[in-house]
Amino acid sequence: MTFFRFHLARDHLAVWTAGELTDDEAVLVVDETGDEKSSTDCVGASHQYSGALGGVGLCQVAVHLAYDSVHGHALIDRQLYLPAAWAEDEECRLLRHVPDEITFATKPQLAAAMLHRARELGLAARWFTGDEVYGSQELRRTARTVGFDYTLAVKAAHRATTAVGRFTATQRAAKVPARAGLDQGQVTCWTSWMRWSLVSLFAAAVLAVTHARTRTADAARHSLELAPASVRELLAILRIIALPQPRRDRDHILHRSAWRRHHQHQATEAHRRWNNITAAAAT
Repeated sequence: MTFFRFHLARDHLAVWTAGELTDDEAVLVVDETGDEKSSTDCVGASHQYSGALGGVGLCQVAVHLAYDSVHGHALIDRQLYLPAAWAEDEECRLLRHVPDEITFATKPQLAAAMLHRARELGLAARWFTGDEVYGSQELRRTARTVGFDYTLAVKAAHRATTAVGRFTATQRAAKVPARAGLDQGQVTCWTSWMRWSLVSLFAAAVLAVTHARTRTADAARHSLELAPASVRELLAILRIIALPQPRRDRDHILHRSAWRRHHQHQATEAHRRWNNITAAAAT
């Protein structure tokens, strides 16, 4: 996508999010999200293990990094995992528009790249943690090299204690992706996935920072103890103070309906053409 720099937007968002939730004792949490698929048409989709699916299934897997502090938690980075056989399939790469510089990397290697970026961006954090998938010696060396204390290869049910509190790896890693929609993208190509996952990062950041600011404001204005704001309440607040009210006049509703049905028709035709192409290639 020539007119938009995904990586630059990601880095700016990570710096802003970590700055709003800043804590010198913060924890960087690496984990993965499996997005179940119905076919192998999606970039990186193959039969592979996913903890979210509870075993092996046809899915698309993303490795993500979350910033977790006493003020809140949010996704700050993500990488799409391409299985070795998929990454080496030139036809798959060509059809899904995967850039030439993107090659096979293990999940710990993807995590190491994100950890390097976090340090280069100067994010305030002390700890780095991940479950059994992320216990490689290479990743441990990376954590030491860039200056993070770490607890890796943590069993999913094991409870760790840091300045952020007591938690299991599963509890910490599962907080954000589903809430931000990272595991709900219906995209096929590389660029589409980059767009979708970036939107998910923004969604997670807005929710996390709004929650943190709401809690701070509540503490300053009220002497009463308040329950944390839910996602639904945060969305309601955002709609009132930040988002424009939707138009509900007849002309706009009819225009929106026609626009939506036109794009549904285009999507149907695109799927039909794609099925014809793949069927012809298989014969």
